[in-house]
Amino acid sequence: MLCEIRHDECEETPLLGHDHPSESRRSTHARWILIVLSLGIIAINFGSYLAMAPQIQIFESIICRKLHPEIALLTTQEQIDARCKAPDMQGELALVNGWKETLDTLPGIFLALPFGLMADQAGRKVVLRLSLLGLIMEEVMVRIIAWYSTFIPLRTVWFMSLFQICGGGTQIARSMIFTMIADVFPVEKRANIFFIIYGSAQVSEIVASPLSAWLMSWTAWLPYFLGVLFFLCGLCASLCVPETLPKLSKLSETGSEDDEADDDAPRTVRQRLKVVWTHARHQIMHHSRFIFAQRNIVCISIALLMANVAIQSLLITLQYVSKRFSWSMAKASFLVSLKGIMNLTALLLILPALSKALDRFLPPIRRDLRISLGSVLTIAAGHVLMALAASPTVFAAGLSISSLGAGFFPALRSVATALVDEAEIGLLGTTIALTEGLGAIIAGPMMAGTFKFKQQVREIRGHILTQIPSIMHEFLRQLDSNGAVRIVGDAPNSILNPKDYFESIHPFASKVQHCVRRYCADYTTRFVAVNIYPEKHSYFVVDLNNTDYNYETAHKCKTPIPVYVLRLSKRAPTICRKERLDKGIAEMLADMHEGHGKDSLPLFEDHNDPNLSYPNPRSLQS
Repeated sequence: MLCEIRHDECEETPLLGHDHPSESRRSTHARWILIVLSLGIIAINFGSYLAMAPQIQIFESIICRKLHPEIALLTTQEQIDARCKAPDMQGELALVNGWKETLDTLPGIFLALPFGLMADQAGRKVVLRLSLLGLIMEEVMVRIIAWYSTFIPLRTVWFMSLFQICGGGTQIARSMIFTMIADVFPVEKRANIFFIIYGSAQVSEIVASPLSAWLMSWTAWLPYFLGVLFFLCGLCASLCVPETLPKLSKLSETGSEDDEADDDAPRTVRQRLKVVWTHARHQIMHHSRFIFAQRNIVCISIALLMANVAIQSLLITLQYVSKRFSWSMAKASFLVSLKGIMNLTALLLILPALSKALDRFLPPIRRDLRISLGSVLTIAAGHVLMALAASPTVFAAGLSISSLGAGFFPALRSVATALVDEAEIGLLGTTIALTEGLGAIIAGPMMAGTFKFKQQVREIRGHILTQIPSIMHEFLRQLDSNGAVRIVGDAPNSILNPKDYFESIHPFASKVQHCVRRYCADYTTRFVAVNIYPEKHSYFVVDLNNTDYNYETAHKCKTPIPVYVLRLSKRAPTICRKERLDKGIAEMLADMHEGHGKDSLPLFEDHNDPNLSYPNPRSLQS
């Protein structure tokens, strides 16, 4: 009897042992996948960061030659930079880069669902390879357009995103990488593994950016073309990664049933299209239910969307720093290395140690959620400091602080994967790819538009400042006498900085005074007051030859002085006599002297301030 039982057991036992691999084999398999994916990420990102600054410089040079053909006759780099850093040039560059980044995300958004379904049925590695192949084809075509820019308009690069129809682009490739990691690592290890994956990308930033700057000292084309070789290395790495799709996943079973149904389906093209449409509609509804039926997934998707808008600014950051601090693009690219060093420090040192410390108090999901909250606050603080930075040192400090928040995305992604079933991890990856794509779509035009708007404001201000001398020269030439004259500058609020109205209106008043001293050296000038109003215009007052002015008694003096209004128009400044304002302006200045007490000139009032008051008027000081 015992012998028969053993015989039965032997017949029912697989000859090759259990279907599930041992823990050691499973761990080795997971580590191999992690190593191969990390090497692929390093190669792809190395190529990307190696080519980033050169591409901006090459695009800048192409646009500059088109808008300013005279640079071919210039001999010094300073003269060339003066043309190529002009507002019109930088605005066009921001537009080209911004829309290129935006259009690059469209294939990933529209094709996220079909490639997500393909990943859950045909396998992750197939989709990953297609994505990388599409990216490489696009990168090659962009370089061909740049090389032949004499014959091909630069804006043609916008249409190269069509190559990303093969594989869906960056978002799908990134989604596949994290899905493959989630397939082979348990929930308690995913956050730290995600930190390693993100850290792999930072290694490329640290090494590639200074290498790119060094190679650019010869020519920007050398690192630009070398970048494609590293993309090819990344594709080769993807050929070595094994499949991670669970064999018994629910979606695979569903796919098998659909395949059987398709075998029995009618053979006419119309009926086959109907079956395909029905299947696609079913999957879209399933995906929609998956997203909106889980409040946590909705919240995480929104958080990833908004944060992705914030980080889609690296190209604009390089361009902004180059323009703001008059740096070369090669010098500005060192900020990418700084960002990479701080990211790597956070991902491989700070966050794993913090994660280990929190393990004693919190379960994995709550631990990762706390890390993501702290990281996003760090990112916000760093961006605020960068926005307010007036020097390269402060800007670099803000960038460093912001980079320490690198744990936000891997930690929040770990939370999301822990909240869904194993069979829905592919759908989750598709959802995250969609949010990343939408974030890039919002960020690209917004960043480019904002940068171009700021450049336009600077251009308008510069245009007005260059026009004031000729207007003032003609005005002073036509004055009948050397008597007192009051110039009221009328400045549109659209060219002023709402964060500091006084500093932004001051250059116009100073330019008026400078012109008077230049053309009429014996004239005296006095910058008396600035009034900011919530409507469309604000004003400053400069007196010429007002020898009767006495600061001590100015609050009592309401003697009219001839007023000339200098309109700082965006088209061309004009100046004209406004006799009806003589009395009103004199009374207003007397009231300002009374209210401001002993404040120094020029007196300043911002009528946008609801708390505007006069705490120490002169009438109370006597």
